[in-house]
Amino acid sequence: MADICPDSAEVFLIGKIGANEISRRAPRRLDHLDKAKQRGGRILLDYTDHHLETNSVMSPFYEQAIAEVSTIITPTALLASDLTRDHDLIETNTVSDLPEYPPIRPLECPKTGEWHAITYESETQYKVWHICIDKQGEVVSERAIAVRDGPSIHECSITDDYVIVFDLPVTLSLAALTQGYHFPFRWNKNRPARVGLLPRTGSSDDIVWCDIDPCYVFHVANSVQHADGSVTIDCCAYESMFAHGPDGPNGVPCGLERWHVNPATQKVTRAAIDASPQEFPRIDERFFGQPYRHTWTVSQPSEAVSNFVADNALYHHDLESGVKRSYTFGAGKVGGEFVFVPKSDDAKEADGWLMGLVIDTHKETTELQFFDALDIEKGPTGAIFIPHRIPPGFHGNWIADSYQ
Repeated sequence: MADICPDSAEVFLIGKIGANEISRRAPRRLDHLDKAKQRGGRILLDYTDHHLETNSVMSPFYEQAIAEVSTIITPTALLASDLTRDHDLIETNTVSDLPEYPPIRPLECPKTGEWHAITYESETQYKVWHICIDKQGEVVSERAIAVRDGPSIHECSITDDYVIVFDLPVTLSLAALTQGYHFPFRWNKNRPARVGLLPRTGSSDDIVWCDIDPCYVFHVANSVQHADGSVTIDCCAYESMFAHGPDGPNGVPCGLERWHVNPATQKVTRAAIDASPQEFPRIDERFFGQPYRHTWTVSQPSEAVSNFVADNALYHHDLESGVKRSYTFGAGKVGGEFVFVPKSDDAKEADGWLMGLVIDTHKETTELQFFDALDIEKGPTGAIFIPHRIPPGFHGNWIADSYQ
């Protein structure tokens, strides 16, 4: 539900409010709900976001909102049952019971059309799974990988021969779990960090683990394999994550880094490409797992606790020349993840456009903005105006009409 609601609307959907904006925006939303209920409107509460924790700064708002709703949308039947028991709800609607291994962000191999993901579940602390799906949508591989402490793995990466597994020190916290947090993972300062090179075929026992200094990664730009078997990984890294309280993501940003993974020594070395805080790296995805030159990110606050929401800028990194270009969205403007769209299937790398959502926090509106991918400094080449605020989302993708 946006903060600007037409009085004639008959259905309202309540989404997530960022924790750092809850005190400002919650009263307006609750006022809209009260007026809508008086008019007999139908009110739906989206409770599928795992950040809606029962003991966070957002809890008072959701407790009041639940009292107004007619339908609550949940990710699992178990959660729906719990909420129905605790609140006098008219209806619950389960989006879908999560699969046994809920997937994190999957990656498509441009050479084979296969999709790869590392998946995990909080109730299983001693293994995660690699899932591979072919271009026909059939599961062709499902392999368990031995770990410990129940790590939270947000993303994997791929090369010609490897799936890259990030086994880093954000792990299941029994203390957070017993306190009722829906995302019970915290920074584990006593746990080593490692990066795994898992062969794309064969046994998971063949994985090569390489030690790295404690850190955390949500998102990888790309990974490239070299003739000697080593791998280069470009990613946005943090000194820690979920170490500064229950509301997040939060962490000390290290900027865009290049990691060198050496399976011969089983060590990972880290070097800064650009130490400025930034996130959501995207590339021309036709070059996933292959040598490449260009990546785009958006700047982030330097504070450890920011929830990724603040005035920011779009960055373009030319990794061959070392040139960094930028475009600042403006005061009160928050840009989300920008996606690259090639001009044609056979266009050169980076010959195309960027597209992403930019929120105007002063006007509570949004624009879908378009940029020339190689000339972002001149600003948007076009935009689609959206007369309400779309909450910042982690990921988006472009799917062409020709995609099959």
